[in-house]
Amino acid sequence: MEQDNRKEFYHKVLAIVICSVIFLVSLGVSSMIHKSYAKRAESARLSMSEQYNKLATLKASQKNDENAVNEEMTGLDKLRVERDDKACEKFIKSVTTWSSSAEYKAARSDVIKKYKISESSSFLTQFMPEVSDFKAGDLTFNEIDSKKINMLFTSMKSTVLSIDGDTYTYYTVVTVGSSNNKGATVSNDVAFVYSTNSDHQILSVEAYTLLK
Repeated sequence: MEQDNRKEFYHKVLAIVICSVIFLVSLGVSSMIHKSYAKRAESARLSMSEQYNKLATLKASQKNDENAVNEEMTGLDKLRVERDDKACEKFIKSVTTWSSSAEYKAARSDVIKKYKISESSSFLTQFMPEVSDFKAGDLTFNEIDSKKINMLFTSMKSTVLSIDGDTYTYYTVVTVGSSNNKGATVSNDVAFVYSTNSDHQILSVEAYTLLK
């Protein structure tokens, strides 16, 4: 009887040992599988990142090639156009964004002094004429302040009209908003025609409101 109990005890111990060994082996295999999977996943991620970088480089190269082909076929330098747009947008914003006669006059003065546009040009005599002040007793009035007229630049879209050496001429449609003291608001398109040199300086400019 005692011998049978010992055998039963040894069988239980052996079963526990075998289960423990199987568990440890399974744990080790699981760990190895996890590490192998993680290694493959990291390798795949690095491969995808490398392919993405190659694709981005290829796209940039294709864009440069496209610009070169366009320049060779038409003489149009897209980088020059982008820089002209940036410089001319600054000018256009300055003359189409004001909310008082003081701001209007300051913008007009900049056109003359900073951009060297003649006061006798059609731009300054027709599109941006001088604002006349008039007095009534001790008070000074002008059309902009009395009617609370204003203008606000919204957007612009330029098109190259012609290229003559280093001189680019553009036709640009500018959208502006305006309102007055009666609460009336309106959105208008203004056409700007201007020429620039290789330093992105405006050589001449004209502007007129487009009828809707």
